[in-house]
Amino acid sequence: MPVLSITTSNDLFESVREKILREASVVVARSLGKSEAAVMVTLRSGHNLFGGDPGPSAFLELRSASSLDSNTTSKVAQGLCEIMEKEGDVPQERIYLNFMQLRRSDWGWNGKLLL
Repeated sequence: MPVLSITTSNDLFESVREKILREASVVVARSLGKSEAAVMVTLRSGHNLFGGDPGPSAFLELRSASSLDSNTTSKVAQGLCEIMEKEGDVPQERIYLNFMQLRRSDWGWNGKLLL
């Protein structure tokens, strides 16, 4: 049940938002070996400040109850940064990523915990 949250400073056309959401979902599913049906991706745009500069920037956070070892997170980071640079016009050096591996007892779905 991985969840990817994307926040970007750029205002995006709906077609671009959808492309980022779809491509990010594929990257997460493939990198984690999960079905895309289990992946959730959210995208918010607003007013970020990065390095004192209000220019294009993004923060991406992936939470998962699955293993997030460095090999996996490296693949995810590379794929997501490429998507955000190509589709979202955010230079990779202005993207922060955060990975959080949660215990199954801290993750709920369908009214119950994933114990």
